[in-house]
Amino acid sequence: MDSKNLKYVVGQVIENKPAAIRFYDSVDKWSVDAFKEEFLWLQDYVKPSKIVVLINSDGGSVVHGMAAFSLIAECPIETACVIEGIAASMGSVIWAAGKNLYMHDYSILMIHNPFIGYADAEDPNTKAIVDAFKEQLKTVYMKRFGLSEEEVTAIMDGVEGVDGTYLNANEVVSRGIIPADHVIQTSQSAKAAIEDELRQAMETHCAVDFQKISAKVDTIDPGACLNALGVVIENETKPTQTIQMNQEFQAVASLLGLDATSATVLNVQNKITELINAQTDCEKVKAERDGLKGEILAKDTTISNLQANIDQLTAELKTFKDAEEARKQAEITAKIEAAVKAGKIAEDAKAQWEEFFKGNPALAESSLDAIPARVIVTDQIAGDPQAQQDAEAKQKALEEAQKKAEEAIAQIVGDDFKFNSFAPKED
Repeated sequence: MDSKNLKYVVGQVIENKPAAIRFYDSVDKWSVDAFKEEFLWLQDYVKPSKIVVLINSDGGSVVHGMAAFSLIAECPIETACVIEGIAASMGSVIWAAGKNLYMHDYSILMIHNPFIGYADAEDPNTKAIVDAFKEQLKTVYMKRFGLSEEEVTAIMDGVEGVDGTYLNANEVVSRGIIPADHVIQTSQSAKAAIEDELRQAMETHCAVDFQKISAKVDTIDPGACLNALGVVIENETKPTQTIQMNQEFQAVASLLGLDATSATVLNVQNKITELINAQTDCEKVKAERDGLKGEILAKDTTISNLQANIDQLTAELKTFKDAEEARKQAEITAKIEAAVKAGKIAEDAKAQWEEFFKGNPALAESSLDAIPARVIVTDQIAGDPQAQQDAEAKQKALEEAQKKAEEAIAQIVGDDFKFNSFAPKED
């Protein structure tokens, strides 16, 4: 917003002081958009204690007029609307938006029914639109002026042959629309000039020349009116506070990515709205992320507990396997020792038999079982021929069993494995 080229704001504006803004236009998209931009600049960035809206308008678009009405009616700052010359048609609706309503003693309030001049009045669609607008405006007048539906309808319809109703300050007061002390007194000459223009139009049944009346209004110094409402008009350069505020506004606009040409109040508001929405979205994403973090932490805890259980089971399994291996080794050692003691194998063959048991436990055990114990020939046996023959037969069987065992074992532990040969001992 270039505060040096304001079209509607009047004089200097200071925070926490009353400010004034004009609407001296017909009501259309361009005039309302420009007015809206400067009004929001006052409302949101200057932040005056009160905004006085000076109105001189012959009306126009219902749609855009309602936008201006809503802007003023919803302003969080106290508003006062003043009819400077004429508030006609949608101009009267904009005037009705103020929290407090004023008019000069020469001012005119003109109210009538809406119409669409370029359309067929008998067309059902046109009639539907006009009827809808009529009800909308009737509601506004009833709510803002405190009048009954019958009173508002009569004012909007007007007397026969006249488009609507023209009300001067006294008539507005007499109908209870504003109190008497809300009529701003002006010089008799200014009042007479405007009233004469209106009277001539009414007497000749001609349309009111709003341009002539507006020209007369423009010659009137607004200072007296604004002074009465607490607004001081000066033509001095904007005070340091306002300049500083404008610089801060430009700085904020720059941070939002807006250049000098696009740094308008509306654009800044839109950018701020986008940031607020983005912040809301970020908060949602953050909440979802925190939720996922919680879930991940819970899963990590579960995994950690499972890993601890696995480690414990692995340790227990190792202990069991080690004990089982020790038990098997003890059994093998016991079997080999028993075989040595029984004379089945030699002392120095124990290591080879252990390897045999590791390679094929079942075959090793069956081989040991197949080897007869050593035959000890006593003197008694030596003197007995039959016993001698039996001993020789057993020795031969031992040698054959030993040979078979050697062949089987050689397949497991190699050719170096040898049984200890035992011959019958002679005493």
